[in-house]
This record gives sequence, C-alpha cells and structure tokens, in this order.
Amino acid sequence: MESAILNPKFKTSVKKILIQTKNSNGHEDSIEITKYGDIFIVSKPYMSISTTADTKIITSLIEKSTDILTMYKLSEKESDFNSFFGSKTGVTEISFLNQNDSSLSTILFGTTDNLKNRITIKSKDSNVIYETEDKFSQYLTADINYWTEGDIISEINNPVELKFEEALTGSQASLTKIKIDEKSKDFIQKSKTLLSLRHGKLHTKTELEELQKIAFISMQDGNGRIVKLDFFKNTEGCLYTKTVIPSEIDSQESAFAFYSENAVYEISEWTYRRIKEIFFN
Repeated sequence: MESAILNPKFKTSVKKILIQTKNSNGHEDSIEITKYGDIFIVSKPYMSISTTADTKIITSLIEKSTDILTMYKLSEKESDFNSFFGSKTGVTEISFLNQNDSSLSTILFGTTDNLKNRITIKSKDSNVIYETEDKFSQYLTADINYWTEGDIISEINNPVELKFEEALTGSQASLTKIKIDEKSKDFIQKSKTLLSLRHGKLHTKTELEELQKIAFISMQDGNGRIVKLDFFKNTEGCLYTKTVIPSEIDSQESAFAFYSENAVYEISEWTYRRIKEIFFN
C-alpha cells in the first residue's frame, strides 16, 4: 500500500505533537510539543519543564510523516500485536493534533530491522500492522534534551545591545557592569559569538536551591524584545535560567510561548568563560 502516516493535507494543521514511549522494562515516558505562532514549545508536564523546541527537528518529523511510503501488510490479527510491538524493544506512540486538540493521526511504532532499514507501524485505530521504510527511529524518544533548541539564545536574530553584570563575592565584593551596543568595537562579531554558543542538559529549578548567582546578561533586538539570563555556579560548571520579554510587535501567541519557558540549562565552565571574554576583550 502507498500511504503516509499523516495525511499530507494536514501538514500545516499540526499544532501539537504527543510522544509516549514504553521500554522493554515497562517504563513509560512522554513529552508534549505545542506550536504557538511560529514557535514550538516542548514540555514534560509531570516535571514542570518547558522550553523552546528545535524547529528543524520538528519540521523534519512532520515532513517525513507526510511522505508517501510503500507499506507492506504483516498482519490483521489483534493477537499478533505483541509479536511486533512487544517486550524486546517496547513501543512508541506519536499523536498529531490540530488547534482544537483533535487527533489528525496516532501511530504506534514497534520493532525495527536495521538490515532492511524497516520499521513496524500501525494506526491506533486499526489492527492492521505494516512494515515500511524506517525514517522515524531518530524521533522515537521522549528525552526532552533531544527536542530542545540547543542555542543559549535562540529568540533574537539581530541584537542591538548586550549587557553583562558579574557579582564578585568575598572581601572585595562588588558588581561589574558592562554594556556594549552597535556603536561598540566588534559588536557584530561579539554578538554572533554569543548567539553561536550552546547549552547542555536541562535541569529543574529545584537544582538552583542554595546555588550562588554569579552573573547576569541580557540581549535586546531592534524591536525591543529582550532575553535575560541569570547564571549560577555549581560543581560541574554553571546553570542558568532564561527570561524572554516580548516586544510590542510580538503576537500574543509568541508572548505566551516566551512566558512559558521555565527550564534551567547547563553550560560548561569553558562556555561561561567564553561568554565573559565577549565583554572583557
């Protein structure tokens, strides 16, 4: 049969993607990806973590889901489900929903054949089990780190101002403040460097307890959108939180997406030093 796991006519109607996994040990995990305007937010509700998702990965998933594939029928028997979606590899369920949270498609993914590059799939609404070209294995994860936008600052493309404040503690406690803008030397290169830096794993806000705030930076674009980062020292490097203040021209959907970000991000000691060099060199 020639078909797609998501009807191509629904490509632009996808507003939410739910991914649920169950491994061979019976452990279940899930994430939600929701589109607000042009922004995707990925969240783990039970951990109360939300952050900006990687648009390229999500767009790729939707594109491949609407590709027409050759599907080979393996079984129509309900009793054969465990044979193809059983305990060896577990099962992943991906649901595509529209703006009313109505299902556009829900697909179950089962065993894979790496030699043939094929994967077992079935619609949640049908007992028919198919095998098709495996274009989906990379997306069969509920790990929020995989789906998260990796750039430290992804919400600004054309910065016009950068600020840095570093808190110094001890007997010589003070606060170092630096501001650079479009008139400053090498501003374009410095802002590009900052925008190119990437963060590591996500954490919850409980991990900030008793950590000392060591620095603050902000970046503003020409329309007035501002991104603020607060850095905290931990044993491995640094953690930081992000606050995005929308501009007056940002849509309500975009503003809601920005306000929903609440993750804590990890960066290495090297990355933090690189950030400082942008302002002190």
